Amino acid sequence: MIDPRVAETEPDPGPGRVEYEPGQEPVSSDTKFEVLATEADGFYKTVVTVSTAIMGGTLIFLEKVAPHPTLGSIIVLGTGWMFLFAAIGSILYVRRKNLESLRLALRGEYPAAGDIDARTRRASSMAPYLMIIGMALAGLSGLMNLWKGADGGNVSDPKSSEAGRVPLSIAGGDTGPKGSQPSPPSVPAPKDPSHQPVGTGSPPDTTSKHRK
Repeated sequence: MIDPRVAETEPDPGPGRVEYEPGQEPVSSDTKFEVLATEADGFYKTVVTVSTAIMGGTLIFLEKVAPHPTLGSIIVLGTGWMFLFAAIGSILYVRRKNLESLRLALRGEYPAAGDIDARTRRASSMAPYLMIIGMALAGLSGLMNLWKGADGGNVSDPKSSEAGRVPLSIAGGDTGPKGSQPSPPSVPAPKDPSHQPVGTGSPPDTTSKHRK
């Protein structure tokens, strides 16, 4: 027997209507599509943003920290950039194919749209792995340059190895062209005490000569 107090507060669901527990209500197809599109858009933006940020960060690192990188680090960094470009290219491919799949679905060609979705699913699954490999190679390139700095001095200061070098001019070496000798220092000539400039000093005494 139904409690009359409950019957007064809860409306009758009516024939054909099913009641669900809180949190167990069915989700409409429109809501599912909206959530899926939002998550996919966030995933695509994350891969592209992180990949481009890593490439920009490596350029700043080379400019500020390692202006003279080793050949091996350049090869490793270039390989990492190739993986990052591949990740970005995969996302661009997926987004372009998604538009084509949507057009086919709107025309009712669901099998063709399903084939496109299967290909884009594989490409979107590869994108984060390509990005991670590119990140690892970029980090390895930076570590190689830092290791070079630990062995040979400060990486950011390529002149640090010349800090203790003595200039050749101080050591007595030849700093001019080959075969030339440095000019000797000029020595001032001694002054003649008997020589007096014209117009200075007392005039000569001529009176004694006329008296004789």
